Order: sequence, then structure tokens, then C-alpha cells
Amino acid sequence: TLEPSDHHRIPPVSSDYHLSSTCTIYAFQVLCASLSLSA
Repeated sequence: TLEPSDHHRIPPVSSDYHLSSTCTIYAFQVLCASLSLSA
């Protein structure tokens, strides 16, 4: 059985936020790379 503390250890909201921030950082790095290549 899962205990309440285990259920709230990793909130879905924070994991979604982490995923979106990681995608944003990756997209930003790709954008910078494209700009530096075209410059």
C-alpha cells in the first residue's frame, strides 16, 4: 500500500513544470545554435 507521504513526494505539477522548463531550455539552445551558424 502507498502512504500519503509517498503519494505527495513527487507532485504531478512540479514534474510537468520540470519537463516544460527542460523543453524550453533545449529549444533556446537550439535557437542560439541556429543563430550562431547563420551569423
